[in-house]
Amino acid sequence: MIAAADGSAIATLWADWDDLNASIGSGLTYAESAVLDTTSADDRRTWSLVTIDNHTGLLTATRDPLARRDSRGCEHLTLTAALEGSKGGHRAALIVSGAAARLKQLAGVDWAPRK
Repeated sequence: MIAAADGSAIATLWADWDDLNASIGSGLTYAESAVLDTTSADDRRTWSLVTIDNHTGLLTATRDPLARRDSRGCEHLTLTAALEGSKGGHRAALIVSGAAARLKQLAGVDWAPRK
């Protein structure tokens, strides 16, 4: 994971595309952020965000729908978050790391308890 000075964070991982919506909440809770709006396409999903102190941001998930899958059926995903404000980089890192951790728990299984 990389947290940049410009208020952004990025992670790449092997995960199930269909688990994205179930996973992003994990990171949002830690970052004191909420979803305002979402868009969805075959290979890109975005969530418009707002923080507890009224800063906005964007969480994006992308994949290559034509790329190979791993032995569990997971795809190579990239999560990127960018948030405004003095805590933007820290919050972006919390969102991406929380979502990535939950995606890893759910990779290749039908369900997993939240840890």
